[in-house]
Amino acid sequence: MKVRFGPRTLLLLMLGAALALAVACAGETVVETVVVEKMVPGEKVVETVIVEKMVPGEKVVETVVVVATPMPSEAKPPAAKFSGELVHVTPGLGLQIMDPGKDSRGSGAIYQVPMWDNLLGYDVETGAIAPGIAETWKQSSDGLTWSFKLREGLEWHNGDPVTTADIAFSAEYYQSDESTVAGGPFQNLEITTTVHDDLNIDLHAKLNQIFFSMQLSPCGGGQEMMLPKKYIEEVGSMEEFARKPVGSGPWKFAQQQPGILVQFEAWDYPHWRGTPHFELYTLRAVPEESTRVAMLRTGAAGIADITPDSFAEVKSSGLELVSVLGAVQATYVIEGTYAPEFADSPLTDIRVREALSLAINRQELVDYIMEGAADLPLPYGVYRYSQDIDPNYWEKWSAETFRYDPDRARELLAEAGYGDGFTFPYWLTALPGTPWQIPVGEAIIGYWKEVGISTEVRQVEWGVFSPKRRQYNPETGVPVELGGTIKGVRAAGRPNTGTRLLGELGDCNMYTPPRDPPGGGAAGSYQIVTEACHEVMRLWYDEDTGVLMETDPMKRYEMYPEALKYTASLWLGVPIIEGSVNYAIDPQVVGKFTGTPGSGELGDMSSSIPRADESPW
Repeated sequence: MKVRFGPRTLLLLMLGAALALAVACAGETVVETVVVEKMVPGEKVVETVIVEKMVPGEKVVETVVVVATPMPSEAKPPAAKFSGELVHVTPGLGLQIMDPGKDSRGSGAIYQVPMWDNLLGYDVETGAIAPGIAETWKQSSDGLTWSFKLREGLEWHNGDPVTTADIAFSAEYYQSDESTVAGGPFQNLEITTTVHDDLNIDLHAKLNQIFFSMQLSPCGGGQEMMLPKKYIEEVGSMEEFARKPVGSGPWKFAQQQPGILVQFEAWDYPHWRGTPHFELYTLRAVPEESTRVAMLRTGAAGIADITPDSFAEVKSSGLELVSVLGAVQATYVIEGTYAPEFADSPLTDIRVREALSLAINRQELVDYIMEGAADLPLPYGVYRYSQDIDPNYWEKWSAETFRYDPDRARELLAEAGYGDGFTFPYWLTALPGTPWQIPVGEAIIGYWKEVGISTEVRQVEWGVFSPKRRQYNPETGVPVELGGTIKGVRAAGRPNTGTRLLGELGDCNMYTPPRDPPGGGAAGSYQIVTEACHEVMRLWYDEDTGVLMETDPMKRYEMYPEALKYTASLWLGVPIIEGSVNYAIDPQVVGKFTGTPGSGELGDMSSSIPRADESPW
């Protein structure tokens, strides 16, 4: 029997030794041990990956050591219905709260989607809306009632049947004060329900929202996933539910370690999204990209989130690269410019806000930061596959509007009285799946400096940043720590034009219809309506003039330009680039697959990702 140390293992051993020498400062040490079994011809090898995390202040340094232990030879078993473990290493895991009402889809999808389902689904091959828990749906002639028929025979992981009582319960929960996530379709339209029987239910909306059904699907947002009424009542509270979560998705919850991992096990059930190919699905937070790639090269992981910086190494190491273009926009949003306490902020001046955009060299970001795996953006939240628009028209408009013109930026700053520059706080963070948000953010900070604008950088992990968006000033509705600042965020790809734009500007109280009295902790709960807000509401939501109220697609096509141009002219939500989501793959573990068009979220297709023995590259 031989112990085999291949070149990838030796490389990681050397990496571990080098990093160990670099760790010389004081701090708390957290040691993680992960046992990874892998097959090599003729024998089985168990690799123990030991991750030591030094935490001096806010920085995290990781040491990775791989020890290969020979195991007795054994015949390779026949391919099982599902077998093995799929380990996905990602920079972070969001809030890691096992309650979809407590974390947004943007940060929570990575661990929410494997175990919970939406009322409507989507086709992972095309990105189009498709049946989900409901197999059919239709809208009434007045647009205010949506009728759904559920699939027969669906079950929750504990064996209880999925019924319309669960749908009604979920709709009520997401509109309650207990749910802290803003922007879901139930919440926005103040949904009420009529349950006809276990399979048929009507949802009644306050307004005729043409994209309501799409927003119930991952292809249009999928913010609010369905929850088990009976089980939640049995455990007694949402807090207890989050400790012992039950869903209806293809994966069942196994365990989690906050800040470290979430693990699921395959559900042996004929799920409509497909039965998983792997027995275990483990999401592991590994902040350092070089460590993620090293784990991939040694078989300690099967999928890794990467930035374009690692493309060359991935390609030269025999790994595979999956890039999903058009999946997300890198953007920034200016918070609270309408609120009285920020009246003296330079960011309240529209000339300053336009200057910030003109200072950014977007083509340079595409070519050098993103290594070509990106494109110049259309308006905020608008993509080349968005509905009811002419992409050629918007490409030309955007090329001029979002051009690089530092001289004009300096002129605008001087006109506004800031020729000598100013300083403002800038939040730098990255959501799961798009670690390149950090280098893009660092680059635009440099562009702003070139025109005299300085930033007070506040770089935090998304799990730290996300709750700040929901900690509101009760008088103004402005997030307490974010008001008067700029946050670097992203807008996920959605075919429903306009809703992503308005969803993000909700943090500035230009949200979907205002609610009174306040409820749910949502951005739209408190309204200080400025003239600009009135105009935004007229263009998007007025019953006679609002583009999102118009049911005729040709009329929407004609109405979109005015609404999009006016909202863009406020310079409150600004697109930077249309980026990609990039994954490095170990082809010895994971079989060939492609991402879903317009989506970088692997959770939706996690049950369909094949093993290497099923679909070789």
